[in-house]
Amino acid sequence: MKISIKFRIIMSLIILAALILLILTVISLKGIKKTTDEQQTVNTPMMITSLQLQKEVIQIQQWLTDISATRAESGYDDGFEQAEVYYNMALADIEALNELGIEDELAASMTKDLKEYYQVGIEMANKYINEGTAAGNDFMSTFDASSELIQEDIDILIGVASQTFEEGNKNIKDLIKALERQSLTVNLLIIVICIISYILIHILIIRRLSKMTALLKEINGETIRLSTHIPFQSKDEFGVMASCFNELIMKVRDIIISIKAASEQAGITLAAVNASLQQSVTAVEEVGHTVEEIARGASDQALSTEQGSAKLIDLGDMIEDNKYNIDILAENSTQIKGIIQQGMKVIEALAVKTSETGNATQAVYDSVTRTNESSIKIGEASRIISDIAARTNLLSLNAAIEAARAGEQGKGFGVVASEIKKLAEQSAASTEVINDVVNLLLLDSANTVNIMTDVKKIILEQTGFVNTAENSYKEIAELMFKANEKTNEINNSVKSMGRKKQEVIDMIQNLSATTEESAAGTQEVSASMEEQIVTFEEIANRTNELYQLFRELKPHVEKFAV
Repeated sequence: MKISIKFRIIMSLIILAALILLILTVISLKGIKKTTDEQQTVNTPMMITSLQLQKEVIQIQQWLTDISATRAESGYDDGFEQAEVYYNMALADIEALNELGIEDELAASMTKDLKEYYQVGIEMANKYINEGTAAGNDFMSTFDASSELIQEDIDILIGVASQTFEEGNKNIKDLIKALERQSLTVNLLIIVICIISYILIHILIIRRLSKMTALLKEINGETIRLSTHIPFQSKDEFGVMASCFNELIMKVRDIIISIKAASEQAGITLAAVNASLQQSVTAVEEVGHTVEEIARGASDQALSTEQGSAKLIDLGDMIEDNKYNIDILAENSTQIKGIIQQGMKVIEALAVKTSETGNATQAVYDSVTRTNESSIKIGEASRIISDIAARTNLLSLNAAIEAARAGEQGKGFGVVASEIKKLAEQSAASTEVINDVVNLLLLDSANTVNIMTDVKKIILEQTGFVNTAENSYKEIAELMFKANEKTNEINNSVKSMGRKKQEVIDMIQNLSATTEESAAGTQEVSASMEEQIVTFEEIANRTNELYQLFRELKPHVEKFAV
């Protein structure tokens, strides 16, 4: 599997886990908000209104009792008005409780009992005022019965409100615990995925890049070491690059070995040709001396002719040897030319593969860059979660304020606010852990980007060395072309020597004809010898030039260590 695909899978898992955490958190917070709103808008007002109703019923009884005790004396005769005010407030509270969700049957019963309680209280107060204490005391039992009925209704109401309030608190606690478990689970999952991502990045890229960088530096020294191979066997981008590079190194190594062998053989052949030429020059000089001796006297003419003939035969053998060596040299030059052409093809292929290696390195670089960008997105998601935690903390503060307003009845709501605050703090702590892991991942991604930049530089240097090798091959090809031209010139000179040799032999064989012909032949032979000396010197110069070309070729070949 390619490294880019592995990284896409890892980053998809991280993003998916972050999205799951975000979605679960939002859903849980919506549930908490809904339950909290219900607690705030329904349950708490129901509880407070129930307590207010209880207080108002007590106030009705208090004002009616006061006016009964004072018998509506001047300055104490406002009891009926105050009782009526609290009576109307109690009716309004019952209506409000009905709207908040208490059963219609309970609301109707409370309204009926409240009206009866109020009317009985008014009647009791009038008896105290108009008929005296005894009449009022007799009617007190009826008022107490009405008071017990309305009190029972209020107790039932407070019980229902308390139960509803406690259930709301319990629901909020359950939602908070569920959100806490979800956040803890998903945060642990994200941390595990981030740790696994860090380990995989270190194993798949950083460690292998370091190893490849060391191998490339070892190969790319002052001497190009063609015996070094990259030992990667994987099927991902690193394995493909290593396989292509090793294959090209082997081909270049084989070509360099062939060129070295051909160069050594050509040097040996040139040395043999040079030695033969030296012997040929010596033989020609000896023939010249022989011709001079022929010119000194007729008495020695026959002997000189025989010696000249023998020397010419030796010269002919040497010329044949030179011709054979020249043919071998021409054949070696042709082979070297073919090898160089093959080397040019391999160098061109090496340049193409080097370009492909650069493209593959660029692909890995782009993948690591995308990994770095995905890590930044994870950091953004973490900041969103942090914002949610801050809002949750604000929600807990609002809940604490509402609990303080509710007084004693808001203690449970204060516990809920405390739990929400703890959840916000835990979410913030988890966000800090995620931020630490994301920062570590960003640091490793930055290191990976730097390593990839170094690899790109090395690839560029490798491309430069490939171009240098290609230029060296072109120079070798040019030198071999010149060497081939020199070899052809030497071959032509050898053929010319063969023709001159035959002419000299014919001249010496005709020396015995006549003295005049001998003198004339001696002059012609002397001139021919001079021409042959010049020809041999030219061949020696061409051979030396060819040898210098091979000496120039040798440093280029020695750059490659096989």
